[in-house]
Amino acid sequence: LYLEPGRLIRFVRALDDGHYPEDPGNEGWRQIWFRGRSAFRLRDDLGFLLGAGVYHRNIAMCVRAGRHGRLTPLVVDLPDGGYGDTLEIVVFRADTPAYNELRHPDVHAE
Repeated sequence: LYLEPGRLIRFVRALDDGHYPEDPGNEGWRQIWFRGRSAFRLRDDLGFLLGAGVYHRNIAMCVRAGRHGRLTPLVVDLPDGGYGDTLEIVVFRADTPAYNELRHPDVHAE
């Protein structure tokens, strides 16, 4: 019995140059039902589902806010609530040109 919220996760793996299909209806996008808030567990699950050559610790997940939204690296747990919400996530492999271009917030900025 799960007491944690569940949400639909739509995800796609970006090419090394950062390109990915924009339309989540495209065959490159996949989806899973995910329960819980742990970004680490989500990363493990997506790394496993993406298969060969993708070790879960060598990926970055970015949340897409809307079809034309800016990609934002997912570095904290998912928010409370969210039952039935859908998150669109673009996965980048580490040590690729696209991964190296990602910008993370400066937590030490004033």
